[in-house]
Amino acid sequence: MANRPQVRAITKNLTMLIDTIDAAANKSDFPTGLQEKEFITSAGAFAAQGVSFKERLSDMIKAVTTKIQYAKSPQQLFEKFIQIVERVAPGTAIQVIETYKLQVDADGDSSVLDLLGKQDMKPAVPVQQLDDQLKPTLEPAVAQQPAHKRHRMETDSGSKPRVPCYRMSQKPHGVAIIINNVHFFDPKVLSTRDGSDTDSNNLERTLKGLGYKPVMVLEDRKGDQITRAFRDVCEMDHSKHDSFVCCLLSHGMEGAVYGKDGQLVKIRDLSKKLARCEGLQGKPKIFFIQTCQGSDKPEELKKDDDKHDPDKDVASLPRDSDFFFGYATSPETVALRNEVTGTWYIHELCQVLEENKHDLVTMVTLVHNTVATEDKYRYPVEDKITKKVLHYYRQQPQLVSTLRHQVKF
Repeated sequence: MANRPQVRAITKNLTMLIDTIDAAANKSDFPTGLQEKEFITSAGAFAAQGVSFKERLSDMIKAVTTKIQYAKSPQQLFEKFIQIVERVAPGTAIQVIETYKLQVDADGDSSVLDLLGKQDMKPAVPVQQLDDQLKPTLEPAVAQQPAHKRHRMETDSGSKPRVPCYRMSQKPHGVAIIINNVHFFDPKVLSTRDGSDTDSNNLERTLKGLGYKPVMVLEDRKGDQITRAFRDVCEMDHSKHDSFVCCLLSHGMEGAVYGKDGQLVKIRDLSKKLARCEGLQGKPKIFFIQTCQGSDKPEELKKDDDKHDPDKDVASLPRDSDFFFGYATSPETVALRNEVTGTWYIHELCQVLEENKHDLVTMVTLVHNTVATEDKYRYPVEDKITKKVLHYYRQQPQLVSTLRHQVKF
């Protein structure tokens, strides 16, 4: 009998191979050659190691249906998967699917139920052909081979690696909070942030449009109140949510945000709380941070137009996985704000997110380019006495990400 790590490794390998055949399924063609051989070999490895299919298959089917239900040809993918399973443990797959269908029906997940319900279990591949494929001496599963060999097997086919997406099918996607600090105890030290209400309103509208509910707007919060708000978020039930979004609008320094009382709250401390939230493990935790990260306004670089160099199981995840931090500006520099239209970064961010044409990182990268290069965002730095323009400053937004998949709202 295989031990639990071995079972998990082989199960992970099977679901990974489901992803690798997705591109071929989009062409209505089951893969041939190396990929198919790996898939058959890995399925056979279950029987070779004495693993009880009935005991583990339910989890496998759940993982597979979750991964492929939004693929272009999910029916074909799932059918091929079940065919191979049936050859290793005849009758078991059908029995487990019927049990799983009852559970899915109770949960109300119509997309998975539709996928399961259409399985008539009629093999599209001749039985003799499958028997022939399973006859050779079984090799170790791909997941059990040395890392350098696994890498070679995964890339020898010549196909480009596909980046999977986080599940974003729940309605609502999850909870979002906006902390909007406009007024501060000592305005001589931390000035009133006129225009921030415009940012807050735009973000609230955008997040609701993306499918987040509730969108909680917390205004003029002290440092300890910001920390308490995150503690409250962590105590919520996120089991039926896909993700979490937080927008911090305030004054700040590098890696920290000011409460209205002038207390600095480290963003790292806030993310640590979310990392320990069980309901959000393995799910994207997205921050948009509209604060300064310093006081510098460095001179813009002169561009040579003739030269252009183009740039390339939840319990076992690292604690810091699945975070996205979108900063309005880069370290040590200021983030600029219009007292009427709001901040540059949030204004452009809301416009791009509302169009919602790409994954999150791509959309934020478009925001970066607009804020950094558009002439309307070219800021003159003047001498305080003579008012002579000393140089021009361009704000450069920044993202820090530990996301493992794409986020598509």
